[in-house]
Amino acid sequence: MQKTPLTDELCEMISDLHNKISFMMDLGIDYLQEFNEDYSYKIVEMEGRINEQYKYLRNRILTEIQNGELDPASGLNTIDYLDQVQLIADKMKNLVKAGSHRFVYPKMVAANTLKEEK
Repeated sequence: MQKTPLTDELCEMISDLHNKISFMMDLGIDYLQEFNEDYSYKIVEMEGRINEQYKYLRNRILTEIQNGELDPASGLNTIDYLDQVQLIADKMKNLVKAGSHRFVYPKMVAANTLKEEK
């Protein structure tokens, strides 16, 4: 348990990002089941939204800490959480982008192998 409890506002920030990353993971599971490109575009878009919100919230929290408006321990704990959510979102996007090229790479390897055999 954390020594300094988070404010309601910080909890709302975390909850909102948690909902977005959960939605992104649901899209990722749907994408893996169906390989529907619409899901990959939505995941990339959601990662962009999370990045924008991450940058805004991180800067806002740091500014509030510097101005003495926010307890440093709570603010820095929230920033740690935001960093992890942003990292998860980025990795999800990268996995989906890599998965969307699953048919291109084997064809390229097969074509290069045939050229080398000739």
